[in-house]
Amino acid sequence: MTTLKPIQPRIVVYDNVDDSFDHITIIDTKNGDMYGASDQPFAPQGFGQFCGNLVDSYMKQTYGAIYAKRTPTQVKTIVLEQLAIADGDVKWLGVRVKDNETLPEGVQKYIKQIIE
Repeated sequence: MTTLKPIQPRIVVYDNVDDSFDHITIIDTKNGDMYGASDQPFAPQGFGQFCGNLVDSYMKQTYGAIYAKRTPTQVKTIVLEQLAIADGDVKWLGVRVKDNETLPEGVQKYIKQIIE
């Protein structure tokens, strides 16, 4: 059995760089899970929520159904393809954040919670 190397980095963050409330998109590259966030996701008026799965969305749009069983290689391939599309089309998710340390403290805490 071949062991896949993890996609680096584990978490990819996009910022749609406008004044919208939930302008941050967080993608877990291990499984394609997507999360939306505001600058203060833990605040009573903040936003931090699971928003779907990148791989499931791709499968549904491409094949008309979500297939429950996918190999780790299939997941990795789809995630990499979708991230390449997102990087080339800033109108979709925004601009990729180069350094997660530049994100607001609450968002950094939210990301740590996601990967734990």
